[in-house]
Amino acid sequence: MINFKQFLTEKKSKAKTLSKAKKKNKEEDNEGDEGFNIDTPNRPANTRLPPRSTFSNPPYEPGDNGMSMTPKPYGPTESLVTSSKVKLFNELTNMAVGNHMPVNRKVMVVYPDHFEPFHKGHHNTLQHLKEKFPQAKVYFSTSERSPKFDPKKEFLNFDEKLKTAVASGIDPNDIVKTASPYHVPELVNRFPKDGTVLIIATSKEDKENNPVFKHDSKKNRSEGYFKDFKSEEDSETLDKHAYCYVAPIEKISVLGKPLNDSSELIEMYKNADDKTRKLIITELYGKFLPQIYDLFNEKLG
Repeated sequence: MINFKQFLTEKKSKAKTLSKAKKKNKEEDNEGDEGFNIDTPNRPANTRLPPRSTFSNPPYEPGDNGMSMTPKPYGPTESLVTSSKVKLFNELTNMAVGNHMPVNRKVMVVYPDHFEPFHKGHHNTLQHLKEKFPQAKVYFSTSERSPKFDPKKEFLNFDEKLKTAVASGIDPNDIVKTASPYHVPELVNRFPKDGTVLIIATSKEDKENNPVFKHDSKKNRSEGYFKDFKSEEDSETLDKHAYCYVAPIEKISVLGKPLNDSSELIEMYKNADDKTRKLIITELYGKFLPQIYDLFNEKLG
């Protein structure tokens, strides 16, 4: 006869041996997955991937017939960045498919001038720059009026310039106050110099005549700091160079005459009667704005 106690002992022993075998098989099936963490829209960071034999969970989804399994798209390669090696891999992948800008580089476009005053032509130029550089941060840079300003060329302080910018449909957050419009440390210091491309937008005349853009050699360097802009992909970061982009700066006509600079506007406004002054405001901003009309009268008499 079978000893009942001996029978139970043997059964428990077999069950324990079978449990150990199953656990060992599971560990072998998952071998290689340990430590491989990935951050995707479908899986939080630092979570372990499912066993290779399990296709019912992300990152897989059933096919149309409910049987075949299709990998889910991860989205932009930026979401796969979990280490310096993977980051480099994604950057090279972007370049291979024609997306040449490294994922960690920023582009900053600056349109510098004195803006005496802002008008609808500047708004149109801003729209062009945002369309030309859709991934970039685009700014106007302008300065406070100098204590020894020339009244024939300047008549607005910085806050008054902002009022004319808002009247032109320009967001005041797109305007940066600088000590000098063409030297913008107040702006560039906000960004990593070795990870940001700096592009200066200007007119053809300003590029040819402004000494800032002359390609003079820098000390201990074989070429000047400013270079002609060709493409974002070919541009180096601002710790090495900045780039000059000739933008289609829109010149508006006032009273049938092209407006070339602020001195022409100041002289025109001072010599105009009340009716003509209202017409000047209308042509500058697309409609008559009483607050700008009052500002011009206050500043120009």
